[in-house]
Amino acid sequence: MRSLARKLTLAFLVVGLTGAGLVAVFVRLQTQREFDRFVLSRYERDLIDEMAQAYAAAGSWEGIDALLTSASWPRQRPGHRYESAIAVVNDQGIVVLAAGRYDAGERVAERVLNAAVPIELEGVVVGRAILGDAPPGMPVPDSPETDFLAAVGRAIALSALGATAVALLLGILLART
Repeated sequence: MRSLARKLTLAFLVVGLTGAGLVAVFVRLQTQREFDRFVLSRYERDLIDEMAQAYAAAGSWEGIDALLTSASWPRQRPGHRYESAIAVVNDQGIVVLAAGRYDAGERVAERVLNAAVPIELEGVVVGRAILGDAPPGMPVPDSPETDFLAAVGRAIALSALGATAVALLLGILLART
């Protein structure tokens, strides 16, 4: 009889661990994806305004890549394609800032231009920002975003451990009856 109780307890434990683990993984992935989207959308408007100001100061798109290495836009890695997933095209539809799948000097399709966010200067469209999806792992280390995601990850892990403990206790009680 004790062997059956032990087997039932282990079965409940395995089911609890599997369920809690799967839920934790899926919740973590979805939280990361949605939080990345939130952070990107929060900065997009500010970045587009800064791009318009940079264009006004320079009179062209020359040096726009320097804007994205400034402290106001923290999601880049120097020497790498910008993780902001924002490509900039001039008023002729030529990419002046490569990002995502767009290369500098490439002409983008009309349908892409129509979906892009206009960058305006005194009511005149001087370019467009092609906004992509938020890339994975977007926040930089030691940022509030990274700290928040780490806290959410800890909460998910503790919840999974709690669910496993409850499953084990229920397994023991049910196996003994």
